[in-house]
Amino acid sequence: MRSSRDRHAHRLGISSRPVKLGDWIYDARRSAVRNRLVDDEHLTLAGADELIGRWEADADRRGEDRGSPNYWRDGARWMFDQLPHRDGRRQP
Repeated sequence: MRSSRDRHAHRLGISSRPVKLGDWIYDARRSAVRNRLVDDEHLTLAGADELIGRWEADADRRGEDRGSPNYWRDGARWMFDQLPHRDGRRQP
């Protein structure tokens, strides 16, 4: 039988499984980059997710460590370099 906390989490679509700190940090940084792409660069959610997915695939091919402190910093640079910029010089 599920606890009331588990039932509430299930209704909200939240996993009740324990989350490792590294996973939480990865997800938080991914969300921050996604929000920046949507809010600042006016990408759709689908467009931001597609661009992030391309970064993750490229980084995986090159053997980047997803737990590295530089993973999302380098990823943001890579993603913003993929965008057509209004002034051609914008940095992340």
